Amino acid sequence: MKIVSPAEWITQPWRNGGGVTHEVFREASASERSDTFTLRVSVAEVTRDGPFSRFEGIDRWITLLEGHGFTLHREGGPPRVIDRAFEPFAFPGEAAIDCTLIDGPVRDLNVMADRARRDVRVAVLAPSGGALVVGAESIEGAKLLVFVLEGSIEVRGTTLARHALMITEARGIELVGAARLMVIWATPIR
Repeated sequence: MKIVSPAEWITQPWRNGGGVTHEVFREASASERSDTFTLRVSVAEVTRDGPFSRFEGIDRWITLLEGHGFTLHREGGPPRVIDRAFEPFAFPGEAAIDCTLIDGPVRDLNVMADRARRDVRVAVLAPSGGALVVGAESIEGAKLLVFVLEGSIEVRGTTLARHALMITEARGIELVGAARLMVIWATPIR
């Protein structure tokens, strides 16, 4: 089990130069270029309207963390308003998308996966003081990631505070506390 706290995030510019992101987790092979990955979790600081960076072959989920929200203008589709925190929205990374902020800057959580190498499921769960048992798939190389959206949880005697990320390959892990969590199941595609 690995825990990544906000103090360990790696801040970097967006691929399109329009802002910054805090990389929380990146899974990539040693032979890959620095701008490629199999699985990535990041928190973006969005301070102005503009286009999203494109990621060919990548499935994306975006979730509002802080702020009033934004509208995604998609090529060939109706606009999508994201103004409720902790509700993931999935879209293909190669889509042409422009973002318009709603009344000021936002922070959002991004989960991105190479669709040819990882099958990913994302859900928001909210244990309310009791225990919740979650686990990775029973497949070699499967991972479970848990991002604390709000509140805190305890895992095997370790407290995960707001915006901490846990990465494990455990088949069953007990989460105890009152929190809202983004749970990410990532299974290799063979």
